[in-house]
Amino acid sequence: MKRLLHKVHRSFVPRMKTAQLHSTRKRLKQVVYLSRLCKRLTKKEVRFYASLEAAIGSLHDKQVLLEFLASLPKREVT
Repeated sequence: MKRLLHKVHRSFVPRMKTAQLHSTRKRLKQVVYLSRLCKRLTKKEVRFYASLEAAIGSLHDKQVLLEFLASLPKREVT
């Protein structure tokens, strides 16, 4: 568990790329699922990591959308 949390923390510094964001979200999901099974974290900690995972998911979706929009050909406004 500590190793997973350490990887999550390291991936935030300095700034995450889209692929890093996705892998961090997956690690957080593992932390949440494992902590519910092993009961090593408090309910408050589990809620925190679950909400962080959801926020990262939302951010990741927005990053993917922005990358897609940036890849579209530019149109002239007439």
